[in-house]
Amino acid sequence: MDDQGRGSGPRPEGGGELPPDVRPPGPLPYEGVWRFTAPAVDASVPQARHAVRDLLARQGVPVSDELIQGLLLIVS
Repeated sequence: MDDQGRGSGPRPEGGGELPPDVRPPGPLPYEGVWRFTAPAVDASVPQARHAVRDLLARQGVPVSDELIQGLLLIVS
């Protein structure tokens, strides 16, 4: 009996989905999977970090500096 993080309370009515007129029209331009290919060498780390930083800026992703630094650490 997995509670999926809800705790012991009852499930919300209606399954918790938004009505069709409240849902966003579609995915945002920056949503989805981003794939980068780079050789696994130390020299590719700055290149990959730069590519991610540029892509975030081009796509206009609303993200804090702290989150960007965390993301770039993962890329490294």
